[in-house]
Amino acid sequence: MYKGDTASLRSCFVPGAQLFTFTHDTDGNPRAKGESLDQLMKNIAALYGKLAVEEKLLSWQILIDDGIASVWTPYEFYIENKFSHCGVNSFQL
Repeated sequence: MYKGDTASLRSCFVPGAQLFTFTHDTDGNPRAKGESLDQLMKNIAALYGKLAVEEKLLSWQILIDDGIASVWTPYEFYIENKFSHCGVNSFQL
Protein backbone atom coordinates (compact mmCIF):
# COMPACT_ATOMS: atom_id res chain seq x y z
CA MET A 1 0.00 0.00 0.00
CA TYR A 2 2.75 2.47 0.94
CA LYS A 3 4.40 1.99 -2.46
CA GLY A 4 1.13 2.67 -4.28
CA ASP A 5 1.28 -0.86 -5.74
CA THR A 6 -2.40 -1.36 -6.37
CA ALA A 7 -1.90 -4.60 -8.33
CA SER A 8 -0.33 -6.32 -5.32
CA LEU A 9 -2.84 -4.78 -2.94
CA ARG A 10 -5.79 -5.87 -5.07
CA SER A 11 -4.59 -9.48 -4.76
CA CYS A 12 -5.30 -9.28 -1.00
CA PHE A 13 -9.05 -8.97 -1.59
CA VAL A 14 -11.57 -11.59 -2.64
CA PRO A 15 -13.60 -10.90 -5.78
CA GLY A 16 -16.66 -8.86 -4.84
CA ALA A 17 -15.09 -7.50 -1.63
CA GLN A 18 -17.31 -4.93 0.05
CA LEU A 19 -15.85 -1.81 1.64
CA PHE A 20 -17.72 0.55 3.94
CA THR A 21 -16.88 3.70 5.83
CA PHE A 22 -18.99 4.53 8.87
CA THR A 23 -19.16 8.17 9.96
CA HIS A 24 -21.64 10.69 11.33
CA ASP A 25 -23.42 13.40 9.38
CA THR A 26 -23.49 17.05 10.50
CA ASP A 27 -26.44 16.28 12.81
CA GLY A 28 -24.55 13.45 14.50
CA ASN A 29 -26.54 10.68 12.84
CA PRO A 30 -24.57 7.57 11.87
CA ARG A 31 -24.16 6.85 8.18
CA ALA A 32 -22.53 4.15 6.10
CA LYS A 33 -20.92 4.83 2.74
CA GLY A 34 -20.06 2.00 0.37
CA GLU A 35 -16.92 2.13 -1.74
CA SER A 36 -15.91 -0.13 -4.59
CA LEU A 37 -12.56 -1.87 -4.61
CA ASP A 38 -11.79 0.03 -7.82
CA GLN A 39 -12.39 3.36 -6.06
CA LEU A 40 -10.16 2.36 -3.16
CA MET A 41 -7.38 1.48 -5.63
CA LYS A 42 -7.79 4.85 -7.40
CA ASN A 43 -7.54 6.66 -4.06
CA ILE A 44 -4.42 4.73 -3.09
CA ALA A 45 -2.78 5.31 -6.48
CA ALA A 46 -3.46 9.06 -6.19
CA LEU A 47 -2.06 9.40 -2.66
CA TYR A 48 0.47 6.71 -1.82
CA GLY A 49 3.92 6.91 -3.40
CA LYS A 50 3.40 10.64 -4.00
CA LEU A 51 3.04 11.96 -0.44
CA ALA A 52 4.40 10.87 2.92
CA VAL A 53 1.45 8.83 4.17
CA GLU A 54 1.34 6.75 7.32
CA GLU A 55 -1.42 4.74 8.94
CA LYS A 56 -0.36 4.00 12.51
CA LEU A 57 -2.06 0.94 13.97
CA LEU A 58 -2.58 1.61 17.66
CA SER A 59 -3.46 -1.97 18.57
CA TRP A 60 -5.12 -5.03 17.10
CA GLN A 61 -7.42 -7.79 18.15
CA ILE A 62 -7.76 -11.00 16.16
CA LEU A 63 -10.58 -13.46 16.72
CA ILE A 64 -10.52 -16.85 14.97
CA ASP A 65 -13.09 -19.61 14.88
CA ASP A 66 -12.45 -22.49 12.50
CA GLY A 67 -12.44 -20.99 8.98
CA ILE A 68 -13.37 -17.40 9.80
CA ALA A 69 -11.42 -14.56 11.39
CA SER A 70 -12.09 -10.97 12.36
CA VAL A 71 -9.40 -8.31 12.83
CA TRP A 72 -10.03 -5.01 14.64
CA THR A 73 -7.35 -2.30 14.37
CA PRO A 74 -7.76 1.24 15.72
CA TYR A 75 -5.57 3.66 13.74
CA GLU A 76 -4.35 7.22 13.27
CA PHE A 77 -3.74 8.49 9.73
CA TYR A 78 -1.07 11.06 8.83
CA ILE A 79 -0.35 12.87 5.56
CA GLU A 80 2.98 14.67 5.26
CA ASN A 81 3.51 13.97 8.99
CA LYS A 82 0.33 15.87 9.91
CA PHE A 83 -2.60 14.17 11.61
CA SER A 84 -5.46 13.68 9.13
CA HIS A 85 -8.00 11.45 10.88
CA CYS A 86 -8.43 8.38 13.04
CA GLY A 87 -10.77 5.42 13.18
CA VAL A 88 -10.98 1.65 13.32
CA ASN A 89 -10.38 -0.89 10.58
CA SER A 90 -12.50 -4.03 10.78
CA PHE A 91 -11.54 -6.89 8.47
CA GLN A 92 -13.58 -10.04 8.02
CA LEU A 93 -11.43 -12.90 6.73
